[in-house]
Amino acid sequence: MSGAAVARCEGCGREVAGGSSGCRAEFDALCARDYSGAVPYPLHRLMVDAYCLQHPAEFCASGKSYAAHLVGLLVAQEFDGDAGAQRALRAWLDGDRRLPRPVEPVARGERTIADVIATETGEARECALRAWAAEVWRAYTAQHETARAWLAEARGAR
Repeated sequence: MSGAAVARCEGCGREVAGGSSGCRAEFDALCARDYSGAVPYPLHRLMVDAYCLQHPAEFCASGKSYAAHLVGLLVAQEFDGDAGAQRALRAWLDGDRRLPRPVEPVARGERTIADVIATETGEARECALRAWAAEVWRAYTAQHETARAWLAEARGAR
């Protein structure tokens, strides 16, 4: 987004060259890096869930997509990314499941993907990613019980 005017991202609220499209371009660049195998899947998933919950209009339009990211972040934060819980969630969401879409919080955390981008690769970047995701999870405190109920239902549906 070189040369693009700095504008506020409608999702996370930060000022970034290109506004929302510039923020999305940065996310896409990190995803491309992750797909090259440079980042373990649980960390990639953590980044995707945090970003999507900070940009819910674009990535959490339905109750189903909202549940995928909210419960994904729950699994990362409270169950150390448990692969079995992730598999249960994917299986539960597969098909024509209709879920009510909660209203997202207005404030979705001060940290953003920019905090991850600003760090060196490796351990420092992982720490920045985990701090960002933890802040996004705290921003959704009012929906923690909903996320836990959805995960319990997903685990019971096996």
